[in-house]
Amino acid sequence: MALSLKEDNWLSARLEKQAFRLDVPTAGILAADLRPILASFNAPCFVYCKVPAAEMQTVHALEGNGFRLVDTLLTLERPMSPPVPGNSGARLGEPEDRLSVTQVARESFSFSRFHADPKIEREVANQIKADWAGNFFSGQRGDAMIVAEAQHRIVGFLQLLSSAETLIIDLIAVHPRHRGQGYATAMIACAQRQLSNLAAIRVGTQAANIPAMRMYERLGFRLMAAHHVFHYHGPEQIAG
Repeated sequence: MALSLKEDNWLSARLEKQAFRLDVPTAGILAADLRPILASFNAPCFVYCKVPAAEMQTVHALEGNGFRLVDTLLTLERPMSPPVPGNSGARLGEPEDRLSVTQVARESFSFSRFHADPKIEREVANQIKADWAGNFFSGQRGDAMIVAEAQHRIVGFLQLLSSAETLIIDLIAVHPRHRGQGYATAMIACAQRQLSNLAAIRVGTQAANIPAMRMYERLGFRLMAAHHVFHYHGPEQIAG
């Protein structure tokens, strides 16, 4: 795979400037490899990149060209069986849940890469997460949605993707006022029941999100990969 840049139109609209995803080859890159790409920017832009945590050559190349580390993403996985024990209170999402789900998304994230980036305002980061969840209801992202209810009100949601034989937790949130009551576990258990034909469940979470890591480990998830996530806001002066 060659070094490549792909425009992210969805994110561009939310940041109100051109946004791109930078894909790097598995063999790694040098600082000089980035300079032609970054030198082509002549207007405010945003670039994000994810690299394996062990690829220090690439990490140093990114840092030397104005990229800043905003997140370390940990990927965990567990077999679909045995099932996760979960209490009631979770069900499949319905079209009329959209407003409640997006409101939970807007108010429930603090560890995401957008929230960790000091150059992205918190209100913008909150809206990105709300729109991300809303994409399920408009058919733009996600294969299933699970919601958790308390006293007939939605207090959490679980947005799911499926890939080959793996169920992927794309986005999960429980409103801060309802955490520690088993709703995340209940939603994962519900997802298992609804999609039991798949072989494994995979999730990504931030290294800084210790409560989430403890929950996933308690449910039998095991660490399988670690990636550093970088953001670039430019154009910036490139190192000589």
